[in-house]
Amino acid sequence: MCGERIYNLERYYNNLAGFGEGSDILPLRFTTEPSTMPGSEGHVCELDDMLAEYYASRGWHNGVVPEEKLVALEII
Repeated sequence: MCGERIYNLERYYNNLAGFGEGSDILPLRFTTEPSTMPGSEGHVCELDDMLAEYYASRGWHNGVVPEEKLVALEII
């Protein structure tokens, strides 16, 4: 619980500073050029799908910590 509170508080602070939807990006190369590394050769990062899954697991909406999450974690 302590770790979850810290992580969400960090993200909330970043949200207040303007970091929100569309801010989680990778260099264009990672999302357009197939990998040449063994084990992931030919793979192109599917960042949009990965972010959607990650945000859902964190309970965030498009990278923004919702107020109900902050209340549940007793941050506000």
